[in-house]
Amino acid sequence: MERIVKAARELFAEKGYAETTTFEVAERAEIGTGTLFLYVKKKSELLLLVYGDVIRQTTDQQFATLPEAASLLDSLLHIFTAFFHLYEQRPDDAYAYIKEVLFHEADRLHSSHIEQFSFFLEKMAILVERAQERGEVAPDIDVQLASANFFSIYYMTLTSWLGGMRSQGEALEYLKSSLALFIRGLLPRS
Repeated sequence: MERIVKAARELFAEKGYAETTTFEVAERAEIGTGTLFLYVKKKSELLLLVYGDVIRQTTDQQFATLPEAASLLDSLLHIFTAFFHLYEQRPDDAYAYIKEVLFHEADRLHSSHIEQFSFFLEKMAILVERAQERGEVAPDIDVQLASANFFSIYYMTLTSWLGGMRSQGEALEYLKSSLALFIRGLLPRS
């Protein structure tokens, strides 16, 4: 499976997802096309596998490099901006990936993305808890719900950029403003 994912990653980087064929992936992985389809049912699953690895690595890196004294807003921007930079490398592939994640049929690959999403939200909840401890977020705020809302703001902004509604710069400004507005609503009341 590693050879298949590596071959797909290389070809997507060289040609893009849309231009890469499953035959080329099998050839690069030095296996038969029939063997490839024992591991994946269709080409879109290769996209999920390739991006799944990269998303995991980016998530780990961004949470590991969070500045210790950063505000909640700065922490969120540190994390989310990295994904914009990841996706800007191949926006068409990123668009296809986001579409697949949203509308992929339920199977083992989709389940692994749901687990990855849950892991991400747990990490986000820890950020919100720390912000609560610093007095940036009211103590009665549900950290899980706040985390899901932060992610929703990010995801909606990301899709507006990938879908062509905003430039990347406009999307990042919109993201910052939207997160700041939401954080204002979470402030402790005096």
